[in-house]
Amino acid sequence: MTEPLFGDAPALLRRIILARLLAWFKVPIPVSTQRPRDLPPEFIRILLIGGNRKNKITVSRTFAIEAWAGNSARAVELVEATYSIIHSLENSVVEGVHIGAVGDFALPADLPDPDTAHSRFTFTTEIDMSYIDTI
Repeated sequence: MTEPLFGDAPALLRRIILARLLAWFKVPIPVSTQRPRDLPPEFIRILLIGGNRKNKITVSRTFAIEAWAGNSARAVELVEATYSIIHSLENSVVEGVHIGAVGDFALPADLPDPDTAHSRFTFTTEIDMSYIDTI
């Protein structure tokens, strides 16, 4: 067996969150892996900040998730929805990726951004991912 390629985990997570936030709020919420140059009124940012390889077919990815909004109440609403979405993925298969354990490093918390007037809440999570085509 050749060494597996573990895929673009932030892009996968972005697609999932984007679709599920739309279903949740009924309006599109921008989801990105970068802070937009022109800040929209609200958005979610996904940062892949590390992880480790658990075995030949499974990696554990660590993500920081940030929710930005015009006020703290809305930022909390967005971060809590995103937190719930990510935890709902545990033990599922999405786009050929088995998502195993989902764990918390840091629960949602206020993390003010000194460079903008936006409110920002963040959490850090670890997601085990096994790529089905490597099994």
